[in-house]
Amino acid sequence: MPITTDTKNGWIAVFEQSKAITGFSIEDEELIRNAANSLLPRSKDIAAEFYEKLLEYEPTANILKDLNLGEELVDKHLRQWVESLLKGQYDDSFWAWHWVIGLILVQFNLDRVNLTSLIGQLQKILIKKAFEIFRENSAVQITFALINLTSCLSLIILKSYSHEYDNAIAASGLKSSVLNRMISMEVKNKIKSFSKDAA
Repeated sequence: MPITTDTKNGWIAVFEQSKAITGFSIEDEELIRNAANSLLPRSKDIAAEFYEKLLEYEPTANILKDLNLGEELVDKHLRQWVESLLKGQYDDSFWAWHWVIGLILVQFNLDRVNLTSLIGQLQKILIKKAFEIFRENSAVQITFALINLTSCLSLIILKSYSHEYDNAIAASGLKSSVLNRMISMEVKNKIKSFSKDAA
């Protein structure tokens, strides 16, 4: 049965599915919460490093330029977001906000595929900081928890994006079955072409 997300709390089913796929657990929350006092003082550094990665990717750099937030984005918005990740306290509003982020990406026409790379960059920054702060065994446990968390967030954002995109296609009058057949035929042709080139 397909998940219905066209209600105020429709994202909850996606969240539960995302937790199951990524393995994010209560134990992960506890690990991050217990490490929060050590992680939170690094939030500004993490936000600044992630901001640099966003600037290296032209589409996000253009969005940041259009928003004209400059240092305020790092000092306030990005830092607040990083702090929300590192506190280990994840309520419904935390998860719902990340569903909204997916909608924002559609609004700005940001390529969802590249989002996974940006989340990967954030994960690398978090791993580096954890190993700077904690002894190796603790750092490994905490980084696994942070990776599960950020992977779960990434999946929620991507599902929100996909859902909204599917809605737009449906609103255009193009049936998903027809679109899927068109995509399937195009992909088969490309695979054949690649196979010939490789032979």
